[in-house]
Amino acid sequence: MAAHATGESLVRAGRPIGFRVPLADINGKDLNALVRAAWFSRAPKRLAAALATAEAPAGETGGDLPAGIGRPATRALLGAGLTTLDQVARHTGRELLAMHGVGPKAVRVLSEALEQRGRSLRG
Repeated sequence: MAAHATGESLVRAGRPIGFRVPLADINGKDLNALVRAAWFSRAPKRLAAALATAEAPAGETGGDLPAGIGRPATRALLGAGLTTLDQVARHTGRELLAMHGVGPKAVRVLSEALEQRGRSLRG
């Protein structure tokens, strides 16, 4: 509230229910942060946790996906519930390429990482 002097608290029956700021008085970055915070506070816990996991850097997901696959591929794999190379190995290259964000480079990097462990993508 202090950051947006033109904003006003919205109160219903004596309880605060929101905060209104004229769009002309807020920049896009702040607006994005406010919308995300509002969504996270109201979204089902399962969806909020899935989004937080998908957006986390590869090293913070608790998995062992190589960073070299890139952020879009990491998000796609995490969104599909694939957090480890063992889980990735259960899929074919074609199945991985069908995921939005996973390209040939990501499949190559994943294949190389699996080969270093003596594993490979399924058939």
